[in-house]
Amino acid sequence: MNSESAILFTQCLQNDFTSLLDKYDPLPNSLHIGYAEANRLLGEMVEDGPVFSLMDWAYEKEPGQLKLIHIRDWHDPKSKAQEDHLMQFGEHCLMDTKGAEFVFQNWIEENPNRAEIVNASGLNDFVDTNLEKRIQQLSATI
Repeated sequence: MNSESAILFTQCLQNDFTSLLDKYDPLPNSLHIGYAEANRLLGEMVEDGPVFSLMDWAYEKEPGQLKLIHIRDWHDPKSKAQEDHLMQFGEHCLMDTKGAEFVFQNWIEENPNRAEIVNASGLNDFVDTNLEKRIQQLSATI
């Protein structure tokens, strides 16, 4: 392994979990981290906040230096297999909705081939996903 190569993982940095809220706004769902924690992660000035600073840094790195894997919660409300999960936790991160978008969606859109996106629909990101395979493949290249 090249000592100058690494893999950066992000997990569920999506609007339904971490979007900024005004102090007294209601939570968009029962899984959102709330005003204070969203502010801590994203900052009052989003473009200067910790997550955006990290994404700026990560996307400036050469792909040979830093591989990116963004894990997102991704639910199909029509899927019988996901019915119990959505019933237990409520509707969240429904595929192709604003709530399922990353809080750093602009980097994804501007660099469509830069990061691996893993769609996870349960509590374990390795179940019914290609995460293990992608880690093995990327690890072989660093």
